[in-house]
Amino acid sequence: MSGQRNEQQREKKGIGLRTIIQINWPASKCKKLPRNVILCDTPGFGENDEDMELVTQTCKKADIIVAVMDSMSPSRGRLINLVKNVGCQFTFGVFTKWDECIRKAREEGQQSIRNVVKTANDYMKEFCEVLQGRGKAYFVNVKNFENHDDTFLQFENKLATSATKLKIESLTQKAKSVTLHSRKVCEKLETVIETRKREKLTCLETELALMVEDGGKLQEAFDGIKIKDEDQDI
Repeated sequence: MSGQRNEQQREKKGIGLRTIIQINWPASKCKKLPRNVILCDTPGFGENDEDMELVTQTCKKADIIVAVMDSMSPSRGRLINLVKNVGCQFTFGVFTKWDECIRKAREEGQQSIRNVVKTANDYMKEFCEVLQGRGKAYFVNVKNFENHDDTFLQFENKLATSATKLKIESLTQKAKSVTLHSRKVCEKLETVIETRKREKLTCLETELALMVEDGGKLQEAFDGIKIKDEDQDI
């Protein structure tokens, strides 16, 4: 239901720019990704300022960004600005229809092919410089999409590896957090137990002192009674 042609249908169903629709995707369709990964699809990139703001805010919450667009899309420049502003852990640019671009360039001659390839290489270099090792750009073919070419498979493997790495880091961090919390609880519990023991010991010592004091008074009273009895016997 994307695109302007479906705008009326979206309005009829109450689907707006910030509407979130949950789709449970079969694990069999993405075997290489770790389980429980949430994929968030944003509005079209660079269509207008409102869409761009939403895309930027959404990307700031993401662990990995996968920007998919036409290989010769004019929005590629805006993608570099987005990467700079967001600073995501991993960002992958997937530029589609590369084979179509080459086909059209071939119709215009060898110089056109060289220009297209140079433009793609220059952009890939600039894109990777901005990422500083935190991602990569891939130019993939649209032909035989079911039988992915090597470039797409490289992207798929890199995405799976990056997602798994982040998942492990997340679980490790959670485990450390739980361990730290447990240690603090144990320390607090130990402190409570020691405090209770000291309080109980102090209470027992006080009771013992009172008993000794009472014992002394009883002994004095007993001695007094004994003396009186002896006096009466005399």
